[in-house]
Amino acid sequence: MEMDISQYKDLFITEAQEHLDSLNKFLLQLESDPANLEVVTEIFRSAHTLKGMSATMGYDQLTELAHEMENLLEHLRTGDTPVTSGIVDTLFSCFDTLGAIINAIAEDRPGQIDYSGLVSDIRAIVNGAGLGPEAEPIVVPERAREPVAAGPSPEPEPSPEPEPSPEPAPERPEARAEPAEPPEPEREPPAPPPVLEIDEAERQKFAAIPGMRVMRLTVQLDSECLLKSVRVFMVFKKLAQLGEVLGSAPPVEALEDEKFETTFQVGLATHEGSERVERAILAIAEISGIEVETLVEPEETQAAGESSGRVSRPSDQSQMTVARKTQSVRVNIARLDTLMNLVGELVINRTRLAQIASGFEIAELREALDQTSRLTAELQDEVMKTRMVPVEHVFNRFPRMVRDLARADGKEVDFVVEGKEIELDRTILDEISDPLIHMIRNAVDHGIASPERRRVQGKPSRGTVRLAAYRDRNYVAIEVEDDGEGIDPERVFDRALARGLVTEDERRALGADDVLRVVCMPGFSTSEKVSGVSGRGVGMDAVKSKTEALGGFVIIDSEPGRGTRTTLKLPLTLAIVQALMVEVSSETYAVPLGTVRETHVINPEDIKTVRNAEAIFLRDETIPLLRLDGALQCEHVLNGTEPFPVVITEIGPRLIAIGVHSLIGQQEIVISTLDKFLKRVEGFAGATILGSGRVALILDIPSLM
Repeated sequence: MEMDISQYKDLFITEAQEHLDSLNKFLLQLESDPANLEVVTEIFRSAHTLKGMSATMGYDQLTELAHEMENLLEHLRTGDTPVTSGIVDTLFSCFDTLGAIINAIAEDRPGQIDYSGLVSDIRAIVNGAGLGPEAEPIVVPERAREPVAAGPSPEPEPSPEPEPSPEPAPERPEARAEPAEPPEPEREPPAPPPVLEIDEAERQKFAAIPGMRVMRLTVQLDSECLLKSVRVFMVFKKLAQLGEVLGSAPPVEALEDEKFETTFQVGLATHEGSERVERAILAIAEISGIEVETLVEPEETQAAGESSGRVSRPSDQSQMTVARKTQSVRVNIARLDTLMNLVGELVINRTRLAQIASGFEIAELREALDQTSRLTAELQDEVMKTRMVPVEHVFNRFPRMVRDLARADGKEVDFVVEGKEIELDRTILDEISDPLIHMIRNAVDHGIASPERRRVQGKPSRGTVRLAAYRDRNYVAIEVEDDGEGIDPERVFDRALARGLVTEDERRALGADDVLRVVCMPGFSTSEKVSGVSGRGVGMDAVKSKTEALGGFVIIDSEPGRGTRTTLKLPLTLAIVQALMVEVSSETYAVPLGTVRETHVINPEDIKTVRNAEAIFLRDETIPLLRLDGALQCEHVLNGTEPFPVVITEIGPRLIAIGVHSLIGQQEIVISTLDKFLKRVEGFAGATILGSGRVALILDIPSLM
């Protein structure tokens, strides 16, 4: 009976994507440092593991292409074939095709990718045909090949002989790897695996259950297994489906850290027979063998304890630790969304209960509510943390994109990434990929000039594009900065006029602060012609729209001839945020706390007129004043003779004072998106439900400026 492995498809896709990320990273390193054979070995390992995984799952296309790629990499790491730009391009093509096949598998349409031409290119290189004139720019120094050439001394010349037939290549890694690392084969015998001791009481407990067996399994991994912890995880997962895992030797922590050779032991209580258990484990990739020792048979009780007397009680209590099945669990993002929605409802009801309790002087009720509030806050914090993902998952896609864009334009670009460890809500992280693509394309296409032009400008021929993430109060800031041409405001405004996006009168009124607004107009572009990268006028418009839809905002800081920095300010999460609640004409509104700098009470005489608009002066700053009642066309307007509070909000360098009737206070709110028919209404970023059950709109500060 064959084991159904389709249930592991999602796990396979996730693990395969991780190997693709590694391939991408190491291929970029190989291109910049072709003499580094350690990088070639890392690429070989990822391709080898991907081949083994796909073979286990029965994905023949993926297996075949990974196998061909492995053949080529074997020639590179042994020094038989030098690393050239043509070979690196071929490896990148393999990476792209592997990604396409994995996507096809994820979408249940395997077998539709044609890669025959790529296989021909690989075999041409392996057979010594090369890829033409591109084979010259990158050459591995001779010193990098000397150690390998010296290994198989009896046969220095026949190494190219087997190349015409790629089939024998899978045996080459084993044959080549041993001379390169002589001590490796002798490491296994000196370190026998520890023996798993199962406590007598534990045996007796399961012996009392009809039909239950207690087994000690000795699992042997393949000697070429590269990611041992992954195979251990799959073994534990399968055993958990067959019964209850009782322990392991070495302990789970050591197995997860790969602090063992190739053998480990696992205790199992199960109703299944030994043959069934053995077949299930051997069906896992890179498992070379398994020994099953039955310690308790189904009908044994006391006799089982006597017959197993040879098993001594362990002196190290840590070896008896019940094995945890895994240290982490993959959870569908939809379930996390549902969990976050439930926590949001809990927060709303907590606020409601607090308002009700405020009308009663009951000490026990207040104490219970305080405890509930604390537990709710902890639960909310933990749920938020489960949704947080490092931005590295998105950032890792861009080095390859910058490399391809620079090569297509004949430019030289260094791509620097900072702050990969910064975390964002998974929902936001999934949405920012497209805006970042537009920003990075702008930096390479519009910002960085050709090497010749940069030299004329007195700059290094290689430009620099920097992608960085960092925390900024309640926001995460993501910057794309280049040291290129910069933005000339006058050229931007003239271009907008030529495209009919502004009128002559509007053009004359535009100032330096209007650059962002004009650049983000739909249809605006400074490119003279449409290309595959730019010219259609959708880039920055899409960036601004998407960022604001996520509750963030965009800042552009540029200096002509020096470079441009575009910054996205994004909230940490889309679910629950801190807000300042204000009241205008008996209606409650929420101002996101991340945009609030301070609050003040101003007198009517403090208001001045600047350029036909109201403004206030605060500590030598002129801040535009927006009376919210007037902007919202409320019936009850602010009294022109009495003081009223203002909320000073800031978006980057821009400030605005929002006049309101009263300040209610700070509160935690659950954000709900507006209906698609209301999204077009400017000034509001969403809505929230108050503790009283009423709905309060959340102000969109960037659109009010």
